[in-house]
Amino acid sequence: MTTLALEDDRVRIPGWVTDLRSFRRWAHSDDFPEHGRISFFNGEVWVDFSMEQVFMHNQVKSEFTIVVGGRVKSNGLGRFFPDGVLLTNALAGLSTISDGVFVSEESMDDGLVRFI
Repeated sequence: MTTLALEDDRVRIPGWVTDLRSFRRWAHSDDFPEHGRISFFNGEVWVDFSMEQVFMHNQVKSEFTIVVGGRVKSNGLGRFFPDGVLLTNALAGLSTISDGVFVSEESMDDGLVRFI
């Protein structure tokens, strides 16, 4: 088991988390941390405890959600999910909680997206 610590925050990464599939199993377990950004990309677990910058990242993310989310909804383009969705793309070897995800109607209709 690997332990990463930053100030009082600790993340214990189980030794059996070795690939995307095992990362996703851990991410859906009760042992997965509730705080911090923890992602899997390109064969590695990434842990980020940094705080969002209030007047930069947070405000940009908020504006993006308002504008893009509004356009998606008003034009019937699909769904926009703001911060907090666990996004996985097996082909890219990626699993992360994103700042926002757009899923087009076409992608849903063609079965290119699965909601779990």
